[in-house]
Amino acid sequence: MSNLQDELSLTERLTAPTPKLFQKIRNGGIILATFAAAILSLEAKGVIVPSGIEMVASGIATVAGIIGALVAQFTVNLPEYEIKKALNS
Repeated sequence: MSNLQDELSLTERLTAPTPKLFQKIRNGGIILATFAAAILSLEAKGVIVPSGIEMVASGIATVAGIIGALVAQFTVNLPEYEIKKALNS
């Protein structure tokens, strides 16, 4: 018997319900990436930003935010997905 988790396509994963914990992780990742982009845009406009803050914003915060948001979004709440799929059939 194959596992439903292995059979889901990327589109199905994106549209499937996400567990509450991973919704919080996704939203935190989006906020983190937005914060990093805001700091980098300040620097691009000529505002002096301390090098430590710039390093964190350009590297760790951006990568962690984007990866966290993507991983959390692709996580599927299987019981809720099966109910949704059964109702749509």
